[in-house]
This record gives sequence, structure tokens and C-alpha cells, in this order.
Amino acid sequence: MNRGACADYTNLAHPSRRTHLDELAAEAVNDQSPDQLSSQAKRELAQLARHTHQDSLSLVSIMDHSIDLFSRYVAYPALNGLLQGLLTVAWPKIVPEGLNNIPLKGSCIFAVAPHQSHVDAITVIKAMEPVRCQRSGDMRVRPAASSHLFQLKPKPLGWLVSTVLHVAGSIPIEREAGDRHIGRARLMSKTDDLNARDTMVMIFPEGGRNREDCVAPFASSCFDLAIRSQVPVVPVLIDGTRLMWHPNDGGLTGLLSSWFQGIGQRMAGSSPEVKVKFMKPMHITPKKGGTKESEQIYTKYDAKDKIRAEAAQFTGWALSNTKLLPHGQGTESAESAESAESAESAEKVT
Repeated sequence: MNRGACADYTNLAHPSRRTHLDELAAEAVNDQSPDQLSSQAKRELAQLARHTHQDSLSLVSIMDHSIDLFSRYVAYPALNGLLQGLLTVAWPKIVPEGLNNIPLKGSCIFAVAPHQSHVDAITVIKAMEPVRCQRSGDMRVRPAASSHLFQLKPKPLGWLVSTVLHVAGSIPIEREAGDRHIGRARLMSKTDDLNARDTMVMIFPEGGRNREDCVAPFASSCFDLAIRSQVPVVPVLIDGTRLMWHPNDGGLTGLLSSWFQGIGQRMAGSSPEVKVKFMKPMHITPKKGGTKESEQIYTKYDAKDKIRAEAAQFTGWALSNTKLLPHGQGTESAESAESAESAESAEKVT
């Protein structure tokens, strides 16, 4: 077999273009039928493909591992320290409860409710700081975030926010009705990370910031991910972050205004108190009727109801049957949202 054929096959063997070996072999020798190739030629092609594939994967793995190490030990700690410093300057009264419920090893999913502000994620991370630093393995918390935050305008602001979100390991989630399956698939793709290493993921089951004094219905993706990856869900209840940055005060101007107002309140000794409560980990089972509260085992439906009820009691809010949608797209009843989710759940997620 000539070198030209091998060179052609080397390009075709790149992971992004791998197909069946016989098809590649036929292309490598000027579209000959696979049956016309000798056994020796097929063995050589198979060996070349294996080495090329392994080399490509090794290079990609080294690059990914290097970026991961840089993010874990340099970029993420620096970003986390900066954001927590800015948070503490304006809003020092963050009162955590139930820190002993945070697993010190293994993967877990934090289900945070109700979602009141853009600062919810960093507030929860700040509250769990004493325990987070004691965990073995990866200490980063990867929050899910609306995909539009990665594409803000003007471009300088969008680049800054996108960079911060990427360094924080944020998972972009599409919330628009026609693209929800994309966000769900991206979230389900984190199964390998949760299974392979100690990973902490933070999800807001309501699907968006709540502008009303009520707890919205939960989406199922958070609990489906827990079932698929077999990791516990740690419910996190939060109250008071609206006083830090109200969802109606959007944009950079709103953030700066809220931050300076917070500094003024701190100087006057009237800083708002933010409460964060970590509940006992829940183990989500796919079995119908499989809930055993004494063992912290819940079906996803019972888990959603339990966390929503606890969140309403924690904040003093009412329970709502209106599902949150992206701003400006109206509302959706819990029944229609559940039907859409059931249809999406029936699809195979790859």
C-alpha cells in the first residue's frame, strides 16, 4: 500500500471524522471496494488509524488536562476570591445553616431555590466556603447559567461576562421553548464528570430568577441528572439576595447601584441579612412509589414537591403554578410545562 493512501487515511482517521473502517479504507485507496483490499492492507490501515486516534486523543487530553489544572488551581481561586471580596464589602451578613449536610467527598448536585438574584450562586459558594475547602478532589462549584449570559452586548461586556462564566465552569442552558432540548442535553452530558471525579454542580430548578414572591414549579432536568449519574441532590434554600441585587435592576448599572447601596447600608450598620440553608442530601430514585423519607430516598416528583414546600416555608412565599420563562416570553402553566418535559425526557439524550 502506497504512502499516499496512508496519508489520506491519516486525515480521515481524525476523531471528528471517524466512520466505519472499511469505508475509510475504500476512500484511502481511490474508492476501491473494501472487498478488493488485501488482508494485509486492512491490518495496516487499522493499525494506522489506531495510532493516529490515540495520538490525537493524547494531545487533546493533555491540553484539556492542562486547562483544567490552570482553572482549578489558578483562575478559579483568583476569580472566586475577587467575587467573594466584592460581595463581602457590600453584603457581609451571610448566615449559613446545615453546613454538615454538604458531602466532604464524592459528586453532588446543589438544587438552589428560590432563585432570587444574579448573586445567588456566589452567595451560596460564599456560605459553604468553610466546608468547600475541606473537600477532597475538585473544590469548584459549577453553576448552570442561561445561555444568553454568554452572549451579552456590548461585546466588551459580553466577553468579560463570558470569560468569568467559563472560568467558573458554568454550564450554559438554553431556556427558549424551541431550544430546551439542547440545554437538557448539555446538562445530561455532565454525567461523565459527576461519575468520573468529585464534581459539584449547582442548578436552579425554577429555571430563572423569580420576580414574584412565590416559588415557581421546578423543571425535572436537575433530578434526571441525579438519576442518570447516581449522585445525591443537596437542596439549598436561600433568602435575602433580592435585597442585594433585585432581578428588576438588571445590567451593569443595576449591579453597581446595588453594590454601592450595599456599601452605604454597611456603613450605616443596616446591611441586609442573607440566609442560606443546606438540607440533607436526597437520593433520587426512578422507581414509582419508591420514596422512603426515613432513608432520604425520593422520586423526582416527590423531591420537587418537598424542596418547593421547604423553600416556601423558608422564605414565607406562596407556591405558584406558573412556570418561569425567559423575560418577555410570558408565562406557562405547570401542566403544559410538565407535558413538554415528559416529551423531552422520552427522547434519547446523547
